[in-house]
Amino acid sequence: MFSGKSTSITLEKSCKEQSENVEIKLVLENDSEGKSSGLFYGKGTSSAEFRSVAPLRYEVIYPEASYNKLPASHMELIPVEGGYRAVIRDHIPEDKELRESTCYFEKMEVILKPLDEPVDSVKARAKDLLSAEYIMTEGFHLIFNKNEFRAAEALGYKALPILERLYGKLIKEAFYADAIISLALMGLERFDEALNIIAPYHKVLPDDKILKELEELLQKSKKEQDDLFRYDPDSKEDIDLDPLA
Repeated sequence: MFSGKSTSITLEKSCKEQSENVEIKLVLENDSEGKSSGLFYGKGTSSAEFRSVAPLRYEVIYPEASYNKLPASHMELIPVEGGYRAVIRDHIPEDKELRESTCYFEKMEVILKPLDEPVDSVKARAKDLLSAEYIMTEGFHLIFNKNEFRAAEALGYKALPILERLYGKLIKEAFYADAIISLALMGLERFDEALNIIAPYHKVLPDDKILKELEELLQKSKKEQDDLFRYDPDSKEDIDLDPLA
């Protein structure tokens, strides 16, 4: 097992995010034939699984890439004193919408040193995170591409306890599962419930751009619904209306 921080990052040119340090933990294993594979996860990057295609060269499979049937990314491990230098090059999709949905590494280098932690616990955490990311990838796909909101809501509730167990409640990592639930509820026009889901994050993520955008979208949709009920002559809502004239 190894861990390390990025020493250089080159993002795909259309990425609007700022480059940040990436920290990863990597589990590397050999099978009975001597071929190596493993998992990595960390801060600033998606979780991934990888498999050997040549000595110290690997295909990297991210959940989003796997779900969208994209070609694998690639990683090379270069031996250095006391560990490895990992060079990761993401496959950058041609589809503009896929490029805009996330940031891709044209090239990222990470210096990896041996990690003194129990192998089983790190491996279990890596598997759980990978599983949660697959669940959330499908959840977002159901919302934005298929309008299957009830199924997406169920997936959000499936991913949430995994992330809360690994990270804790009301933190950014758990927020993404709650965002799926909130977006699914918005699709079902249950705006008050959707707003209640994300409300507890205000104190812990006061400046989070995604949280602010989601809340603004929900407030706007809720207002449109309220106005429709207010002025719709066919509405059966038992509410008092101000005179229109």
